[in-house]
Amino acid sequence: GDDHITEFGLEFDRLFREHLIAIYRLVDMDPPSDLFVPIISNKCNVPFLLKPRSSISPFINERKSSIFEWIGCGSVDESKLYSTMDRERGPIERIYYGHNDKAIFVALEGDISFLKMSQLKLQVIVEKTGEDFQFSFSMDAPYIHEDIQVVIDKRVELALPKSHFKDHTTVHLRFEIVKGNEIIQMMPGFGALFIDLEETYADNWFV
Repeated sequence: GDDHITEFGLEFDRLFREHLIAIYRLVDMDPPSDLFVPIISNKCNVPFLLKPRSSISPFINERKSSIFEWIGCGSVDESKLYSTMDRERGPIERIYYGHNDKAIFVALEGDISFLKMSQLKLQVIVEKTGEDFQFSFSMDAPYIHEDIQVVIDKRVELALPKSHFKDHTTVHLRFEIVKGNEIIQMMPGFGALFIDLEETYADNWFV
């Protein structure tokens, strides 16, 4: 799997840099020193967390939200965390998340057919708010109730209205996939997803 891509990437990276160095030398210029440093470094440095870059407003209901509605969202690559932290592989491989002024949005990608199997629940745990609370959703049917929406199609998508977080400006979220009393997967693998509800992303707009 990954190793093959990384090897190919490293090889491509080396050839690409060598070509550029050759071009600089052809025109009698000194190649910039960073051309001698691989662009793609080894696996450990691959980031598994990308923070959101803009506000998102995906339309979550029975109709699938378009992937374009998630542009600018943050993501967590859980599958990278399995390999680096030597953890048991879980059904969810990627988490996408973001928010707008009304709600927090999360999408979970992975082995969704496994999730739709009987008796699995998704627990969303909100931490560090004084009194931690959690939502629990059955994975075999969509859930739409008081603005909380959970839809399961090719992936799991949920919307949590900000009203649930009272006047908290930051939210720490954890997710668990549970079967009976057994936790099948806890996400994110590094602890909790940190969301700054006051982040407006204004600095990221290029005018």
